[in-house]
Amino acid sequence: MKTQVPAHIMLEVIDFEDDAELVNKWRDTMEKFGFAVIVNHGIDVETMSKMFETVRKFFLEKSDAEKLRFNFGVYGHRKGGFTPMGHESVARSITEDRVLADTVESYVLNRFAVSNTNMHDPELIAAGQKYISDATQLLFKLHRMSALALGVNPSFFDEFHPVENANVILRCSHYPPFPNGIPTDSMRYGPHFDYQGFTILAVDPDEEVDELDVSTGLQVFIDNQWMKVDCPPGALIVNAGDLMSHWTGSKWPSTLHRVTNPSPHSKAAFAHRFSLPFFTGPDDSTMVKPINGKGEAINAREHLMKKLRKSNV
Repeated sequence: MKTQVPAHIMLEVIDFEDDAELVNKWRDTMEKFGFAVIVNHGIDVETMSKMFETVRKFFLEKSDAEKLRFNFGVYGHRKGGFTPMGHESVARSITEDRVLADTVESYVLNRFAVSNTNMHDPELIAAGQKYISDATQLLFKLHRMSALALGVNPSFFDEFHPVENANVILRCSHYPPFPNGIPTDSMRYGPHFDYQGFTILAVDPDEEVDELDVSTGLQVFIDNQWMKVDCPPGALIVNAGDLMSHWTGSKWPSTLHRVTNPSPHSKAAFAHRFSLPFFTGPDDSTMVKPINGKGEAINAREHLMKKLRKSNV
């Protein structure tokens, strides 16, 4: 699978302390890209650093046998937990082709994991609870801002995301290095659309970066070309998934994106890569119907499971 060298894109940086222009900037960048970069978002540096430190420790210091203690089934299992490499091909969620598995392993912390801590890795749970709490508070801010941008009641999204038990998922992703050469027939995370509401992505602040290697990392497909996303240190990347796009009557696109392989001999080819995508529901029973009333309702749980069934190898 050859990787086209993309252009760079610097998405609109949304400053959460800029109240005067916040809603208009959010509306404009969501309508144009379905992606935004946000700063002053409320997840502090210490919380984020602790989460990445714990994730690195889990994936790099535990043996395969130790990690598999927390595997409860296929990716998307209601208990969350560990999914080894070779079990997910996210590009299959949009194609009938038998795309090879993504070169990634992951650990999911969801509502079940947070409520059944004894079944999960204790260090990931401890760090994850704080991160999930802060990210969920950010989600409520995003929902209020989005409701205002869409011209509906500021509390519109609240009923679909229970404050005390929101249907959120923190995925801890590890992309191993390629010391024996870059595969040509697979990708770290294939082209796909996110399935649900908003995705809030944190990129490892200690990631090895090679300024000459623009092919590696997160890319979005905009204006018929792949573009590498630039993200300032400490910022977060937010994008609209399928259900959020459907809610807006497709005014806010669910944009195609991927995580590509690094170039041969680059720093990134010999480095581990970590990321923290935070997926945000809505609640399973939600019937998502376009705000403008034009379009059929989609059951949130059915849509998610359909995508997961296709992507599991």
